[in-house]
Amino acid sequence: PVRTVGQSSAFVSVMRGCNNMCSYCVVPFTRGRERSRQLTSIVQECQQLYNDGDVKEIVLLGQNVNSYHDKPKRNKTNPNNNTTTNSIINTNSNDSNS
Repeated sequence: PVRTVGQSSAFVSVMRGCNNMCSYCVVPFTRGRERSRQLTSIVQECQQLYNDGDVKEIVLLGQNVNSYHDKPKRNKTNPNNNTTTNSIINTNSNDSNS
């Protein structure tokens, strides 16, 4: 779900829907309940945009981004080891090595 504007900006959706049920808003009824994308999926999408070299700015979009949440998979042998966070760190460290 990437939308680009010209050659310099891209918009990446991080979530869909909304749970707020404001009296004036149709989003919960048309787009459904709030659903966040997995962080790894978002990072991969942004990494691909970066690797393509076409964009200089990536804007993360969502109806209510303050309520974004990713449910990371926990490492069973080490519950404090978050695989999602590690994949982001590895992606960023690989970039700095080039």
